[in-house]
Amino acid sequence: MVQRWVLHVDMDQFLVAVELLRHPELIGVPVIVGGRGDPT
Repeated sequence: MVQRWVLHVDMDQFLVAVELLRHPELIGVPVIVGGRGDPT
């Protein structure tokens, strides 16, 4: 049996832009935004 993996990449620029505003030290670095919806 062949095991398959699926990687879903959501290129939502808005979420990344918000993170860059909150953490300017990330500018110029590849950013992955994820979570469970809890803003804390």
